[in-house]
Amino acid sequence: TSTILDHSGPPSVAPTSASVPSISLRKVQIPR
Repeated sequence: TSTILDHSGPPSVAPTSASVPSISLRKVQIPR
């Protein structure tokens, strides 16, 4: 997520990108 914050560009792209990795990490943590 540090890379997304580093860009600090359009607020529309930041939340969208952060949402994708967030779901991916959660799905991996649930089975674990």
